Amino acid sequence: MLKQSAVYLPSRAIPGALNFLGLVIYARMLGPAAFGHLTLIVGAASVVNAAVLYWVRSSYLRVTAGSADDRAERSVVLALNAALLAAVVLLASVGALLGWVPWWEACSVVALVGAQNACEVRQEFLRAHERVTAYGAVALIRALVALPVGWALLRFSGLGVTGPVLGLIAGGLAGLLYAQAVDRQSLRGHFSLTVLPSLTRYGLPLIPYFAVQALLGNVDRFLLSRLLGLHAAGSYGAGYDAVQQTIGLIFVAVSLAGLPLIYKAHALGGILWRARAREYGRLLLVAVVFVAAGLTCYHAEVTRLLLGEAYSAASVTLPIIAWAAVLAGLRSSYSDVAFQLSRQTAWQLPGALVALVTNVTLDVLLIPRLGIPGAALGSLGAQCLALVLSVVLALRIGPVPWPGRALLQAGGAGAVMLLVSRVTAPWPFALSATAACLGYALWVSAFHVPALTARLRRRRPAAVQAPAVSPPPGEPAQEPPR
Repeated sequence: MLKQSAVYLPSRAIPGALNFLGLVIYARMLGPAAFGHLTLIVGAASVVNAAVLYWVRSSYLRVTAGSADDRAERSVVLALNAALLAAVVLLASVGALLGWVPWWEACSVVALVGAQNACEVRQEFLRAHERVTAYGAVALIRALVALPVGWALLRFSGLGVTGPVLGLIAGGLAGLLYAQAVDRQSLRGHFSLTVLPSLTRYGLPLIPYFAVQALLGNVDRFLLSRLLGLHAAGSYGAGYDAVQQTIGLIFVAVSLAGLPLIYKAHALGGILWRARAREYGRLLLVAVVFVAAGLTCYHAEVTRLLLGEAYSAASVTLPIIAWAAVLAGLRSSYSDVAFQLSRQTAWQLPGALVALVTNVTLDVLLIPRLGIPGAALGSLGAQCLALVLSVVLALRIGPVPWPGRALLQAGGAGAVMLLVSRVTAPWPFALSATAACLGYALWVSAFHVPALTARLRRRRPAAVQAPAVSPPPGEPAQEPPR
C-alpha cells in the first residue's frame, strides 16, 4: 500500500505544492484583511460548486463505470452543467440587484465557478477512461497558469484581490483547453434523456452531503468576517488553508491508493479486507499525526516562516486546526468507509450535519469571547463529535477494524516529538526540528522491529550439519564429546 501511495502522490503533490506556494505568496502580498476578502470569494465559489454542480460529476463516474461508450452520458452531463450554471448566474444577479452582495463579488464567484467546473468536468471524462497521465497534466497546467497570472496581475496591475481571482479563472480555462485538445471525442447526435434518470437517482441524494462538507470548510471564516471583520477572517483563513492543503494532500494520496485495495478485498470476501483496512489506517495515522504533531511543536516558527509577522497573532490556532483536520480526515477517509462498503452512504450525512451544526453553535458562542482561537476550538469540537457519531454508526452497520496498535504507534511518536522539541527548545529551529523528526521516526520504526526480526529468522538458512560417519564393522559407535 505504501508503494501505491507513492505512485499517486506525485500527481497530487506537484499541483498541491504550487497551490500552497500561491497561498503563501498571496497571503504575504495582500495582508490579512485583503487575503480574508480573497478567501471569502474562493470559499463561496467552492460552496456553490459543491452544492449545485459536483453531484453531476460524481453521478457520471458512478453510472459510466466500466462503460466503453459514454457519449450519451457526457452529452447529458454537459447540458446539466450548462443549465445549473445558468441558474447560478440568475441567482447571483438577483442577489446583486437586491443589494445582498456587490456586483463585483457576484461576478467573481460566478466566473470562478464556471471556469473551475468546466475544467473539472473534462477531468472526470479523462478519469472515467483511466487516462491518468492526461488527468494529472490538466491539474498541473491549471496550477502552472493560475499562479503566474495571479501573481503578475497582483504585482503589476494594482488590481488587488481581483488579480488572484483572475489567475484562478485563467488556470481553469487553460486546463479546459488542454483537456479538450487531448480528448476530442465528438458528442454530436448522442444526446439522450434516457440516461438522465440514472444520473439524478444516484446524484441528487448526495447534494446535502456535498453542500455540508463544503460549508464545514468555510463556515469559520464566514462567521469571523461577520463578527470580527476581514482581518480576522484572513488571519484564520491563511493558517487554515495551509494546514488543510498539507494534511488533506496526505489523506487524498493514501486514500487513492488504499481504498481500491480494501474495496477489492471486501468484494472477494473473507478476512483479507480487514488486514488491508488496518494497514490503511496505520499508514493514515502515522502520516497525518506527524504533520499535526510538528505543527503543535513549532507553530510559531512555521507561521513566521511561511506567512510572516502579520499573521503571528493567529499562530496559536495552527495546532488546533491541524488536529481538527486529522479528526475530519479520519471520519471521511476511514470510519465512513463502513458506509461505502455496506452501500449505505446516506449514513454519511448525519456525521457531517452534526459537525456543521456544532461548528456554527460553538463559533457563535466562542468567537465573541475568545476571538480567532474560538473559531479553531469550535471546529475541533465539531469534528470530534462527528467522528464519535460516525464510529458509533459504522460499528452498527458494518464494522471497520479500528487500528488500535497504530493509534499507540502514532500517538506515542507524537508524544516523543513533543518531548524532544521541549528538550531541544534552546537549539536553533532547524536542529530542534530535525531531532524531533528523528525521534518520531525512531518510535515508529520500533514497532516494526519484532516483525522484521521474525522475517529475518524465517529467511536464515538452517545450520549445515556434518553427515554422520558409520563406524567400521565390529566397533562400537563413538559418543559425541560432552
